[in-house]
Amino acid sequence: MSSDPFSSLILGVIMGGGLCVYGLGAFLTKAVSIRGRLAWAAMILIAVASLTIEMKQDALVSSLSLAFILLPTLLSDRAWISRVFRAVSQFLQSPTVRWVMPLSFGAIVVGGAVVHYERSQIASNERDIQMLERLSGTPELAISNDRFLLTDSGNRIEAHLPVELVQEMKSEEERQLLQDMHVSMHIIQHEPANDDSNCHGWVFTGGKYWVLGRSVESILQQNKYEPTKSPRPGDLVVYRNDAKVAHTAIVRYVTEGMPVLVEGKWGALGVYLHAVEESCYGRNYTFYRSPRKGHLLTETLPPTLVNS
Repeated sequence: MSSDPFSSLILGVIMGGGLCVYGLGAFLTKAVSIRGRLAWAAMILIAVASLTIEMKQDALVSSLSLAFILLPTLLSDRAWISRVFRAVSQFLQSPTVRWVMPLSFGAIVVGGAVVHYERSQIASNERDIQMLERLSGTPELAISNDRFLLTDSGNRIEAHLPVELVQEMKSEEERQLLQDMHVSMHIIQHEPANDDSNCHGWVFTGGKYWVLGRSVESILQQNKYEPTKSPRPGDLVVYRNDAKVAHTAIVRYVTEGMPVLVEGKWGALGVYLHAVEESCYGRNYTFYRSPRKGHLLTETLPPTLVNS
């Protein structure tokens, strides 16, 4: 089975479900001949193989495993099976075995897959929490007094800069971090890791400054962004965690029948292109569109005080 927890869960549920369906069918048709049982088993194997292919799992492994489990039940009334398993011959020749075994095995496989998935998820969640803490962690910042950022309504948005330069993450360290988060195969890197800006600063200042997440709602409102369910290239996507803004990115590619591709900076990591649902920020996101051109805030010098 696949080492990915969710893939293991899907594969286990499909195989276990197939065994349960076979067992229930055998129970309802106890007097069916060996040919009938073979036909029923073949139908189950084809269905399982089709489902595993549809779910992009290993159809050969699942089908062979299921066939191996079903073989004793299919031949349970054959004399040579009884001789091989003399200790259980009486049980194997009983019609009960044709529905008890697959039903029991099916329940065990499904239960085992669920338990394995839950345990893997607990371990994965603990790792992701550590990774997200690193991503959301910011260097010591100071408000820039040399430049003002303004919304279209003229309200100021705080621009932050790191107090001191932080050593950039090495490419190998970044690669390992992405691999630990199980996203390295789902993203294309466009820019290396740096501390010049965060995701919001990358979108709204072109990567010059840090913009805090609490400022994003004001930007959306004052720059007349409206939610849309039909994203187009150039639109904005905002990810939220418990109603708080966690991440912003820009829609790059939209093709009918294909995932929407977005581009954004992940905290202090690099800039990545990925499917909108393939990120470390979850799947609670909203697309936004504004009549304005681009997403950059107005950057201006602070007002000069004139002595009267």
